This record gives sequence, C-alpha cells and structure tokens, in this order.
Amino acid sequence: MIGAWNIRGLNDPITQLEVKKLICTHQLSLIAIVETSVREVNIKKVYDIMNLNGWRLVNNNDCCSLGRLWILIKMDIWSVIGVSKTDQMIHCEVENNCTKFNCTFIYSANDHLKRKELWKDLCNITLNQEMAWVILGDLNAILRDSERIGGNSVNQGDSEEFQACIDEFNLLELKWSGNLFTWTNNQDAVSKIWRRLDRALVNEEWMNKFNNVEARILNQCISDHAPIIIGFNEFVVNQPKPFRFCNMWTECKEFLNILRNVWSKPIGSHPMFRIVQKLKMLKHDLKDLNRSNFCDISLQVERVRKLLEEIQCQIHKNPLDPELLDEELAVGSLVKKLLKWEEKNASNKISHLKVNGVIISDQDEIVRSIVGYYKSLFGTNNAWNASIENRILSNGNLVSVEDSINMCKPVLNSEIIGAIFEIGSDKAPGADGYNSVFFKKSWDIIGSEVCAALREFFDSGCLLKQINTTIITIIPEVENAKNMSDFRPIL
Repeated sequence: MIGAWNIRGLNDPITQLEVKKLICTHQLSLIAIVETSVREVNIKKVYDIMNLNGWRLVNNNDCCSLGRLWILIKMDIWSVIGVSKTDQMIHCEVENNCTKFNCTFIYSANDHLKRKELWKDLCNITLNQEMAWVILGDLNAILRDSERIGGNSVNQGDSEEFQACIDEFNLLELKWSGNLFTWTNNQDAVSKIWRRLDRALVNEEWMNKFNNVEARILNQCISDHAPIIIGFNEFVVNQPKPFRFCNMWTECKEFLNILRNVWSKPIGSHPMFRIVQKLKMLKHDLKDLNRSNFCDISLQVERVRKLLEEIQCQIHKNPLDPELLDEELAVGSLVKKLLKWEEKNASNKISHLKVNGVIISDQDEIVRSIVGYYKSLFGTNNAWNASIENRILSNGNLVSVEDSINMCKPVLNSEIIGAIFEIGSDKAPGADGYNSVFFKKSWDIIGSEVCAALREFFDSGCLLKQINTTIITIIPEVENAKNMSDFRPIL
C-alpha cells in the first residue's frame, strides 16, 4: 500500500510514533509525510529516532528550508528513480517486480498565486506523461461548495482554476471510500470547519492498469488532516482491455481521414491477410482518437451542462435574444450527444463469482472458471467415428441439381454487401472488436478489400486463424448474479 498524510509537524515524538503506527497498521511501503516542518539540520536526528531500517528517505528540504515533504520508501519493495522536486511537490517513478507507475506527492501552498506555480509544474509533467500516474497529497483546494462545512464559501475562481487543471491534464479522482472531509480546524461546534483538501487524482493509463484499486480516507487522528491510503490488492494488475469499436467514433470528423490513411498503405498480396493487418493497425489510431475526443466523458457532460444552465439563466433575463436562443439549441444538442456517448461508454465487469460454493474474486481464476464451464457445456474434442451411410442419405430429400450448381457459383460482391448491411447495428462485434456499424460507415473506403477477402475464402476454403475465433460474452439473467447458471452467453 502507498499513502500520504499531512501530519503538521514531525519534530514531536508523538507524531513520529503515529506515523510509524500508520505504516505498521496498514502495511504501507511508500508514504508521503506532508508538512514535516523539519529543518535540514534536524533531518538525521528525526529520521534516526524513527528507526526506519530498510527504508529510504527523499525530501524537498533543498527546495524549502522547512522540508514540506518527506517520502519514505521501503527499499525491498520499491525502486524509485527519476526524482524531481519543487517546494510544493516531489515527482518520481516507482517500480517493483510486479508493476511500475509515476507518482507525484503534493503539498500545495495556501496562496492561490503559489498554487498557479504548482499547476504549471504539473502541466510540464503531463507533457511527457505516458505511463500510469497518481497525484496524492494535500492540494489545499476544493472543487465545489459541497466539499466544505462552515467557514467562508468556496472561492469560485480558485475552484474553477482547480477544475480547469484537472480537465486539462485529463485526470480523474480515484475511487475512494471513507470520510468525505479530509481537514478540520479542530475547533468547537460553533467554530468547526471541514474541508476536502486531500485527494488522489489519476490519469487514464492508471485507470486502465489498476481499475480495481481505490483510495481510503481515514480519520485524522492527532493531526488536522486525514491520511489517504491506496491499496493494490497484492499488486494485481489488470489484463489489457480488448479492443471494442465504439459507434460514437464515426461521428468525429477525423474518423474517415484516419481510415483513409491506414487503408492507403500497401500491405501483402493476399486479400485476407491484408485486411486483417489493416484492421489491426487501425486499432492504435482509433484508441488515440478515443483518448483525444472521448476521454472523461462524464466531466465533459458536467461542464457542458453547467454552460447550458448559464445560457438558460441569461435567456430568462432576455427571452427573445436570438443569439442566446441559437446558443441554447447548439449547447443543448451537445449535452444530449455527450449523454449518449456517456451511456455507451459504460462498461460492466464480473468482480466475483461463486464456483462450487466458493466465492472467487481473482480475475484470472474467474476467466478460467468461465472458459471451463462452457467447454464442459459445449462438449469435447473427442472424434466421432461413426461412418456415413450413402444408401440411407439417398432415401431422403436431396438438393436439386440446379441448387447444387447455384451453391457452387462464385460469390458476388452484391451478395456480400447485402449480407453485411442486413446485420443489425446493435449486434455484438466480432472477435477483433469491429462491429457492423464500422463496416457500414466505412464501406466506401474498405468495401472492395472486404469483398476480395471474403471471395478468397469461398474460392480457397481456407480461413486465417486470426479470423476463425470467437468471443464469449455473458450477461446476467438475474439481479446480483453470482453463479455461472445466473448468466447466459452471447457468442
């Protein structure tokens, strides 16, 4: 587990003991101690008193005299490289035998002008960020009024600036459990103030790699801030998600240009091989299209919905303003489109399954159980040795000579086109992830090569193994499905 805690001073022996207790209780192997207030001359003294044998210390005392951040790393679990520091953050790459990611520990300034420097530093990190990334610590800012109780109302400008940075960096708040508020002024009921100042933010690569990971907000104990810990479930890393073509991609103006670029590349001479390779190459470009246009759909929905609300408030003050009315129609249409995309972008996952009376949650074990279940259900590979009696067959209904000739005729392009365009747009995709909508929307560009590949199959009777595959998709038939019998397959 990793974590962060604003302890508000590490010189006191009591706080030192509480930090060690937190590490021991939650088996932390990487933790940021925020607001240490330990001067450089006292670092060795305080660190020696804590007696953290086998740990490495990284701090930012060289950036500020009071050492705002200490990072404690258990060396037999983590290797830390590429450390960069400012007075408000320490950024590094951490790895072990199981996983690797970037981590930025934060102690943001109270002053909003100083926070602008932090946002700029994070922006520079984002420019070169390609791997899983988590930002963890005290950001000293809240996003909305619901993240506070008591005290002054939220500063709208500060909140909007914070939200703009999150949007610009394509970050999401990591799924969390525990307390909503992470800071209190520790005053009596009359003067009590609560704020959500500490949080964990992650990028899309993190969500793809660790989508079973969540943060926990603990009680603040002796500090005014609550610790945040992130558990990795023994560093179980998710398998890459299979590619699935999303119909919403076809609505992007870049879609057809991407398709033309891939399809114009000369590849091989066999039609089936050529189309398999081009579809494979296209997946990479389509994933980039998704990241640039459809990442964080829910955040886009919230932002555009807020814009629509502002426009409609202005319309109530000036009901016949033509520009406002046109803008309302345009933004309203965009809200509906984003909501549609948001719905289609949702995904489902089987997090646990009951097998032989035992609940399992390991994803690899779940996959093996599902495959084994359907292997036993659909039969085995045992050969069937019974011979065919032509005498018996000749006594039944036979295909006419005319039908036999028609069945052996070459397949026409018009027949292929008719078959493809008759496939329902809501049907499940093939094993390669491409559905009928993709072929219909792309037909003017890819149609001739698709027809050539299908005619090659009918002429040769051979099918590439990349095509001769299938995916089992199972959907629940009952609420809160747990047993394999509660699901039904779609092949």
